[in-house]
Amino acid sequence: MTIQISGSTGISECSLPAATSIFCGRGLRAEISGRQPEFEADIAATARVARRLEPYWRAMYRKAAAVDVGFARWIGQGI
Repeated sequence: MTIQISGSTGISECSLPAATSIFCGRGLRAEISGRQPEFEADIAATARVARRLEPYWRAMYRKAAAVDVGFARWIGQGI
């Protein structure tokens, strides 16, 4: 595998795990760790919105599942 960085060859003839460890060892882990609170806040906000929208999603899903579409929707159903 060859990895190009800004148009020049950065790594040549290495495996994906080797390339991953090289890039992760150069500050990527530190950057991710530094942004962890931001990621957690985004995940929490997404969960709050999902909880608020779940009843509407569930109603939509049940309404759609009740419509006969002329063939089995689910694997193993009617086969």
